[in-house]
Amino acid sequence: MQTASFSGMRSCAQRQPFSSGPAAVRPSSSSRPRSQHCCASWAASGLAGLSSKTFTRSFAPDGQQQARQQHSLSSQAKRARQLTVRAGWGDPVVFTAAKVVSNVKDAEKLHRVVVDVGDLAAGYSKGGQFMQIKVGEGKPGFFAIASPPDPNNQGLLEFLIKAQGEAAEALAGLEAGAEVAVSPVMGKGFSVDQIPADAHPTVLLFATGSGISPIKALIESGDLEADKRSDVRLYYGTRNAEHTAYADRIPAWEAAGVRVIQVFSNSDGQGAKYVQDVFSSDKGLSGGEGVGVVLCGQKEMCNAVKELVAAEGVDAAKVLLNF
Repeated sequence: MQTASFSGMRSCAQRQPFSSGPAAVRPSSSSRPRSQHCCASWAASGLAGLSSKTFTRSFAPDGQQQARQQHSLSSQAKRARQLTVRAGWGDPVVFTAAKVVSNVKDAEKLHRVVVDVGDLAAGYSKGGQFMQIKVGEGKPGFFAIASPPDPNNQGLLEFLIKAQGEAAEALAGLEAGAEVAVSPVMGKGFSVDQIPADAHPTVLLFATGSGISPIKALIESGDLEADKRSDVRLYYGTRNAEHTAYADRIPAWEAAGVRVIQVFSNSDGQGAKYVQDVFSSDKGLSGGEGVGVVLCGQKEMCNAVKELVAAEGVDAAKVLLNF
């Protein structure tokens, strides 16, 4: 694992919705993120020889599984407790009662929150998808799903919550057993079928802050097939080690074939750098043929990376976002 310096930026892995009035909840599943972010859902390695089930179980120990069973609602009760909220535009969003199974602080202002969403988990099929979550009568936030898709997850989904903004702060403060309301799974996720391993030996992943959530899900799903490629790199930018979520997962990602370059804020007075600067200084590319790119982070970072890879000849269709 490599480490470089990085100037802190707010990530795209969670985002608070815009409200045009007391009853406005925005957006629907067809919506776009705010302009300052390059990926959707925000206030949002397959180890060789192992399935995504291996990664999924990493966030749900037996005690949490028992808690999930205790807190699980019957299908009939869930139907009775659904709430439809009509947005100012787009389709109405149906919110369904769900339960917090666990809430563990993972890094500074970052919490791993596992929610039992019941049958709604069946709609989760690709890393990069997200859900709206609301606490009580508060406005919903948009949160990327951090756990990998797995048909055996028994309704449990993990979210990385940055305690910033109304919905996120409320969610980060909940204890196991608390009730929340969730939307169906939203978004198209990362379309990695556009960069198949046999034709794209190089894949460059970029994430900042809580934007690591959907990237984590993609890596751990096994869909990226990192072990079948020759050069898979993750440029992961955070303020410092204390603000780095999922640091304990990095060895598993590297074992799966993903080389992780951590980029920290520079605290020694020598000037700040961004993930795009670190990549620019050592691209390690010989043209754009066979290169795929996956982005989730602050808009300026995404635009800068797009320009850098375009200059190397990378096809814009091979630069993946999750909306």
